[in-house]
Amino acid sequence: TVSKDGYYDVTLQSAITIKPKVLNVEVKVYPETVFSEGTINVTAYVTFNGQPVYEANIMVASSFGNLSATGITDSNGICTFIFAAPAVNQETNVTFFVNASKTGYVSGDSSAQITLKPGVLELDVSINPITANSGQTVVLNVHVKCNETDIQDVFVTVTSDFGNFSGYTNSSGLCIFEFVAPQVSAQTTFALTISASKSGYVDAHGTFYLDVTPTGASQTGFLSTTFLIIMAIILIIVVIIALLFKFRIIEVSVEEKAES
Repeated sequence: TVSKDGYYDVTLQSAITIKPKVLNVEVKVYPETVFSEGTINVTAYVTFNGQPVYEANIMVASSFGNLSATGITDSNGICTFIFAAPAVNQETNVTFFVNASKTGYVSGDSSAQITLKPGVLELDVSINPITANSGQTVVLNVHVKCNETDIQDVFVTVTSDFGNFSGYTNSSGLCIFEFVAPQVSAQTTFALTISASKSGYVDAHGTFYLDVTPTGASQTGFLSTTFLIIMAIILIIVVIIALLFKFRIIEVSVEEKAES
């Protein structure tokens, strides 16, 4: 309003438009395909007018697996989260929702999607020794991996003609069994059927072989038993022949030659 004595007052109006500062959010999830219990990296990049926004509050949530977290952007407007993928028994799409907020700005939202797949278990088995003597201790190492990553808490079963075993892998993906090689009378090859299973993974199966040789005592025992059997057979034959002679079933005649 403008006024002066002797003049009419003049009132002028002017309007200005104030635009809110809306945060722009970009989300990247790596890798785009993840296997059960694999690592998921979620990165939020927050900007305004092309410039990174420092100390913006970030909230992350997921459509599956209850994956959520909060954080604050750094001087580059970046905030990164690392999640362990949930175990899935079938291919599953998961969406990550990201919200960015800061005082003086309008919140921004964005999202990104990844695919979860069941892992495929792999067996790496070692038998020490691979050829054992009867009664010797044998160590069986079962190493379970998925995509070169050790898998913990895998249920491992071993089935064989001389016994069955079971256990779980440790944090190194190892399940170790110790057993005594069975008694044999001749070299014998035993098949060990090994299975590994865990929810969220495709089972692994394999057949491995252990050769067992008799010990010296076993060999001596085997020879002694064989000798006794042979002697028993000979004795039975002698008795039968004696009985045949006794009851005149078999007769022996001797002819004398006349002297001329």
